[in-house]
Amino acid sequence: MKNTVTYLKPKEQDKILQIPNPEYPTGLRNKLIMKILLDTGIKSNELINLKWENIYPSDKIKIETDNRINDRLTNKISEDSIKLLNDWKQKQKAELEERNIDDNPEYIFTTLKGKKISNAYLRQMLYRMKDKSHLEKEVNPSVLRNTFAIELYKKTKDVNLIKEKLGLDDISSVSKYINTVKMEDEDEVNIPVFKGLNGQFFKN
Repeated sequence: MKNTVTYLKPKEQDKILQIPNPEYPTGLRNKLIMKILLDTGIKSNELINLKWENIYPSDKIKIETDNRINDRLTNKISEDSIKLLNDWKQKQKAELEERNIDDNPEYIFTTLKGKKISNAYLRQMLYRMKDKSHLEKEVNPSVLRNTFAIELYKKTKDVNLIKEKLGLDDISSVSKYINTVKMEDEDEVNIPVFKGLNGQFFKN
């Protein structure tokens, strides 16, 4: 079936989320980045432009967009992500104070020198995480967005909800997620079952 996407299954998500060490500032930030992408399905540009004022009120993220009439609210972020977010806010402030830099940054995801991270940095970071976790699949912002969409579709089967949460203009854009789930379901149905009898194996 054509028009399918790559996404991470739960065990693959767990594996890559174990790589960043939250005891270190960049590890804490990078783990939070991946959690937010998986929790919300936002695009890379939306992520790097997130501001502290976009946390609304404490467990949702307001996405400000220039090309849409209305801003949108994403799904609630998980309790784990809220904790990471609060920890990062304190760590970010401490790191900037130590460097005598403005300790009240506008953007959530910054370098330790207070500069907003770039798309290139985000992609390179995710590639490093993928490499260290030895996952065979590609890991980039689009794959994590796909993962959010696939999981939401599996839970709800609500095409309009996915369109809304991803900020899509056209409902037909959701078809690739539906096709991916259908293909996966078909593969599971077609898995042959073998039974042993006197050393011989027969397909049911």
